Amino acid sequence: MTKKTLKKISICAFIVGMPLLVSAQTFQFSDREKLSYVASYSLGFIYTEVGDVTIQLEELAALGQYRVRGNGKTRKFYDKVFRVRDYYETRFEVAPFRSLFFHRNIDEGGYRMKNTYHFNWADKTVRGQMQQRQDSVKPYYLAMKNGRNYSDVFTCFYNFRNQNFTNIQNGKTFSFYFILDNEFYSIQCVYIGKEVRRNKKLDAKINCLKFSFEVVAGEVFTGKEKITVWISDDDNHVPVEFEFPIRIGRMRAYLQSYENLQCPLNILETQK
Repeated sequence: MTKKTLKKISICAFIVGMPLLVSAQTFQFSDREKLSYVASYSLGFIYTEVGDVTIQLEELAALGQYRVRGNGKTRKFYDKVFRVRDYYETRFEVAPFRSLFFHRNIDEGGYRMKNTYHFNWADKTVRGQMQQRQDSVKPYYLAMKNGRNYSDVFTCFYNFRNQNFTNIQNGKTFSFYFILDNEFYSIQCVYIGKEVRRNKKLDAKINCLKFSFEVVAGEVFTGKEKITVWISDDDNHVPVEFEFPIRIGRMRAYLQSYENLQCPLNILETQK
């Protein structure tokens, strides 16, 4: 596996497809919920586990506010080829559901970048700053387009999971809006249907809802690919698996452990 290929491995590669939907309901996740994923890469039919990602939710003292921390890193062997250490943090409120603060600090093969947003909902603007490598910090100021409520990717992640999919119909399409670096994006996702997924790490078959997401063109994607996401068919709506092609090969991320879910995972049966 080349350095160029491993550069594609980043936590953002498979959370960028999480949408911000317009409906809202009571926030339904437990304080200290923790999700852990394995990131795998394939050039053919065999996937190799190359990295790990953890995402942890924390309820804040401020009523209705939460913090999420995400960490992504390559495993020790692949550190020698292309070392990844990514840290993400976001704070959001749930009534209404919207971003308050976002920060990321990434180190990918020696490329370093820090990026921060502060959301001002009084005038629907975003004040941010970015620093690449050892360059000076560059501030920027963004006004949300057409009055839309844009979000960071981690707030999208939990807002998506917080939706009520009880009576969702196959083919249902959602539009959503998010900020990445210093630009606004809008893409769509479509609900495909129910499906049972086998998970070797959990030694189980899990009842899931299946979605397909558009992607943003860039270094990882051409813009023509789709991200397929399976979430648990229960009130947790835990993303169980992600799968998508990249410019060279395919990536897959799947749930390997979880803590402090609000209800039992919808497991059809164990594989023992």
